[in-house]
Amino acid sequence: MQPLAELGALMGTTDPPLDRSLAVLAAIVNPRVQVAGLLEQLDVLAACCTSEDAEGLCVELFGDGGQFVPARADYYSPSNSLLDQVLERRTGIPISLAAVAIEVGRRRGIGLVGVGMPGHFLLRSADDPEQFFDTYDRGRRLDPSGCRRSFAAVNGPEAALLPVHLAPVGSRTIVGRVLNNLQVAAGQTGDLEVSAAVQRIRVLLSGATLN
Repeated sequence: MQPLAELGALMGTTDPPLDRSLAVLAAIVNPRVQVAGLLEQLDVLAACCTSEDAEGLCVELFGDGGQFVPARADYYSPSNSLLDQVLERRTGIPISLAAVAIEVGRRRGIGLVGVGMPGHFLLRSADDPEQFFDTYDRGRRLDPSGCRRSFAAVNGPEAALLPVHLAPVGSRTIVGRVLNNLQVAAGQTGDLEVSAAVQRIRVLLSGATLN
């Protein structure tokens, strides 16, 4: 199945596999990307990790001397939203780094879920609803108060953090948000190739609600 058609089929399911969905998305943008190869890279990354809990894994991946660093100098590069580039360059934005952690954790039996806090994507332990992690800040552990401070720093002190903002989001929502980020990044950088790929995906998924 061609990547574009496969992504449509995946997004037509209730809970598509996050790793494959993001790998297929990368293959739509760059036809040279091998989906199976990206999944194998995640397998290898998980096998190299030694942590047995969520906090340890986040520190191992994103802490000082960890495997990944935040993309601060080129935040709006489309590369930071594409799984192949994130794995190759070992850098990304909060949501792409979170997706890597979710999939590495799943392979190691460590439950992590995405949290679509406006302005700054977070991770949360699947087992502890008050244990959050910031992939963009060395995998730092946050409690709900820490999340409120992070939210205020991004959205302003008058913005209200609602309970829904800290609720877990599914793989369809994550893919949709990655797609939105790609669209913004392509516009910021003038990347016509990425813009065209995003438009093809938008047409394919027109009418679909990615949540």
